[in-house]
Amino acid sequence: MKSRTFATPLLFLSVCFPFGDAAATPYTSGWYKELQLSIAHESNVSHSWRSADALSDQAVSLSLGGGYAPTPHRNSRLVFRGYLTWTRHNEFNATDSLAPSIGVSWTAQPSAGFSNVWYNMTTDLTRFIYRDNDVREGTLFAVEAGANKRITSRSIGHLGVRHDRYLPDDAIEGAAWDTLNDEIYLGVDIELTRKIWLFGEYAYRRGDFTYRMAGVPGMGARYRGKSRDTAFDRCPGCIPWYAYRQHADSHKLQAGLVFAFDKVSLDLSGRYYDARSEHRQKYDNWMLQLGLVKRF
Repeated sequence: MKSRTFATPLLFLSVCFPFGDAAATPYTSGWYKELQLSIAHESNVSHSWRSADALSDQAVSLSLGGGYAPTPHRNSRLVFRGYLTWTRHNEFNATDSLAPSIGVSWTAQPSAGFSNVWYNMTTDLTRFIYRDNDVREGTLFAVEAGANKRITSRSIGHLGVRHDRYLPDDAIEGAAWDTLNDEIYLGVDIELTRKIWLFGEYAYRRGDFTYRMAGVPGMGARYRGKSRDTAFDRCPGCIPWYAYRQHADSHKLQAGLVFAFDKVSLDLSGRYYDARSEHRQKYDNWMLQLGLVKRF
């Protein structure tokens, strides 16, 4: 499971106002540049179902990028983008990463009108390079499709699906990270003031789940993939850590505030993640994040 630190503010801003006012829309026609900064605390960065192995950590992410938005065609538009994201962890720095990505998004409103439905689709390809954890390295392909509609003059509803596939460079050594997932989500954005929005989302996710633990599972434990994971080894000679892949049903809750200004957007968000594997192992995790997006 990969973390995409900046997904929330960017997706929120890009789908809420497909043809609306420029102050709320991150992209106008032509080239654009962005700087993104995020600080986060994660309660279970080890993604372990066993409480004794649940480790917390803090991370800072910096992303530089930009893209091109052609002149909107009738009631639709495209945005092409590319980013380079660097992530640094406070304690478990073997998981520090550099992630170049490219993507394209399409938004269309077949029938123009304030309360009419509009649709969005995004596709992203991201390469993950780790500081000292080669077995995790690989490529993430993600696609999303959604429908959006104003519920009231001050609120917007979202319904959509997501699909992602992570392919580790070494399919044998990195078997625990060879994952495939599908997700359906339902969300709402509420305008508190012209510049402040409250957002919330629930998502149900079905597919592969990677968890870690010190040592090996007990007799009879079943899993679909196993990898040695040195990122959380405490010391030479200590109990080694392993990553295991199982099939799981997951639930994700997310809520936060977005402060949208002319050239800068700030967001404060919280996310709770709960997964239960096919063999009844349960994992939960929460994250608190503060993010900034500066557009040039």
